Amino acid sequence: MLADPPFLTLPEAAAKLGVGESTVRRWVKAGRLKAIHLPSGRRRVRTAEVEAILASDETAVGAA
Repeated sequence: MLADPPFLTLPEAAAKLGVGESTVRRWVKAGRLKAIHLPSGRRRVRTAEVEAILASDETAVGAA
């Protein structure tokens, strides 16, 4: 099985998180999700950060 790539595009991150791309952009702007800026101007999000958000959201839902 192939390992997850270390970075995701914003649409890929949105799909993994189950939200729209505009939501991911807002989260990046608000600092909830960190993104790196490539020389081309495009942004990438660390896969580990997306998985951490998923884990924390699952924990929050399970605790409620």
